Amino acid sequence: MWGPTASAVSLPVAETVSGPAGVPTISPSATSPQLTVAADDGCFFRTALSDTAQGPVLARLTGERGFDNVGLLYIDDPYGQGLARSFEDSWEGALRAVAVGRDQTAHLAALRASAGSGAQALVVITFEDQALSIVREALEVGIYSHFVFGAAAKRRSLVTEIGGERMGGMYGTAGAPAPAARRGPPRGRRLTRPNTALRSGPPTSRRPTTRPSRWLCPPRRPAASKATPTATTCEPWAVSRGSRSWELPRESPSAFACLPMAVE
Repeated sequence: MWGPTASAVSLPVAETVSGPAGVPTISPSATSPQLTVAADDGCFFRTALSDTAQGPVLARLTGERGFDNVGLLYIDDPYGQGLARSFEDSWEGALRAVAVGRDQTAHLAALRASAGSGAQALVVITFEDQALSIVREALEVGIYSHFVFGAAAKRRSLVTEIGGERMGGMYGTAGAPAPAARRGPPRGRRLTRPNTALRSGPPTSRRPTTRPSRWLCPPRRPAASKATPTATTCEPWAVSRGSRSWELPRESPSAFACLPMAVE
């Protein structure tokens, strides 16, 4: 069955519903690394990459912006914990990380704690509404003027609400689009039509059928350099449990791109 979208909901579903009931469940967007080792009896799947892939890209992007000392505010749930840990494991500069509650609306104390070691910028790992509250409060008090956003926090609403003059230079990660499927027949092969003129006999009511590929994936692209993040590629792989089996896409760990905040 189609599953929940958030990691905080997906984890209990995987361990208390999907696994015990033996029901294959697929989340389209849950990214917490905790789901990789969840006690789901092999029944919980996802079509989004684990944040073990996004964390290194976010850390690299932060360094490329010229920062070597940052604060980090992350939402204290499976999503925030997983991406924050992945970021910390890849970050080579100074860092002070502070967790914030899901329903927390005032962030002044957390902002001051994260900036206590002379942070040059704030890395924000949370969702859209809370990210807006954090950034607005940081700017109003003057604690931070530079921000880097995880994928769930990098939203156009921040630019709309706060203003492009203050947010135009901010960056964050985002899922890269899959390569466009190649159009037309492969090179070197001519597309031919079946010879219907030679057919004889009475017409039939049976419609011709085609057998589609078991899993449709974009064509592979040439390997890119480490400095150039590429879009997701995938290939079929099978997961079995008892007498049942399911096919899922295997994605490359380079599916996150470093993108600027949009200004319109």
